[in-house]
Amino acid sequence: MRPQTFVRSAALAVTITLFSACSSDSTGPAFDDTYNGEDGFYAAMGIVSVAEQGMETMHWSGPNVELNFAPALLSAGERRPHASHPSRLPRPAGKTTVGAYLSALQAAAPGCSVSGSGAGDNPYTPYDGNGNYVPDDYSITIECTDIDSVGEGVTVTYHERAELHAKERTDILFGWDASVKQTWSAKWSNGSDRDNEEQNFTEKLAVTHEGAKYSQSGFWHEAGLDGTDPYDSENGGDVTLAFTAGEIPININTLYPPGTALLTGRMYMRNLGGPNLDWHIQTDRALVWDGECADMIGQPFVQGRIAALLNGDHDQAIELTANQCDYGWSMFGYGGEDGIPTTRRPGAFSARRR
Repeated sequence: MRPQTFVRSAALAVTITLFSACSSDSTGPAFDDTYNGEDGFYAAMGIVSVAEQGMETMHWSGPNVELNFAPALLSAGERRPHASHPSRLPRPAGKTTVGAYLSALQAAAPGCSVSGSGAGDNPYTPYDGNGNYVPDDYSITIECTDIDSVGEGVTVTYHERAELHAKERTDILFGWDASVKQTWSAKWSNGSDRDNEEQNFTEKLAVTHEGAKYSQSGFWHEAGLDGTDPYDSENGGDVTLAFTAGEIPININTLYPPGTALLTGRMYMRNLGGPNLDWHIQTDRALVWDGECADMIGQPFVQGRIAALLNGDHDQAIELTANQCDYGWSMFGYGGEDGIPTTRRPGAFSARRR
């Protein structure tokens, strides 16, 4: 039986005050010292996503295979299309379970080398002794090499590697440690082009009767050469959501009792063509968990405020305030040139059982 949980929609109900920003020098490795309204909005999407999806994961879910704030960072940057590397292994995608990811890997991996532990005859089916969708102690590594001819005397060598580790914690009420790493590379024999990509993701969950802690960290990095044009970008972060129960303890496979949560950490992105942004996350007022609102509407927090400080600067920041049930979040920005009107983005969270 799948544990009781809630699922929120991808819609984000926010009130946004947008600020324009001066241009900045993004030719070097330093992070930008200002941001514009679009930058702030995408950062807000990532923060709301990691807070709400983190609370969902706390409710007896198994590991994911991508960072919760990935869509926001990917939308904010101008990432290259991956057409130059016809990958055979599926890339980790948000909201993908370990089982679905392993099934996709199995379908794509004939001809690749496979090794690992914690499974039976089928290396893609982890042991799960208590049937709670969390592998007991599982590891798999897949490596693939392909060589294609792209012209007279010119070949491209593609190399891919995928690693997944997941281990359930049996010393507490519920929890696990997990990680996913994938690398891709393509090299032309005449040296005209090269592509290197890496996605590295670690996720941890620990639930006791008194509280829960969910954390995720990782990055995507891609670099290479398109003829004479170099490219290099990286997006990532390290965030922790900590929940503290009130007078009522947490019980297995039920919605959490009344309590509060704190979100802390960092999200960053850098690209040769910009933007290069480093957001430091802190909870100014504790987030108030509302199980009824989460269950019926899909909105887990009804009070509290999160701040994201650009380079840790309180004068270059965005604030996200959790509103009453079915009113989502509101956003306010500091540090840009105002004059852009406040925009109301209608929408509501939806919920369903799974």
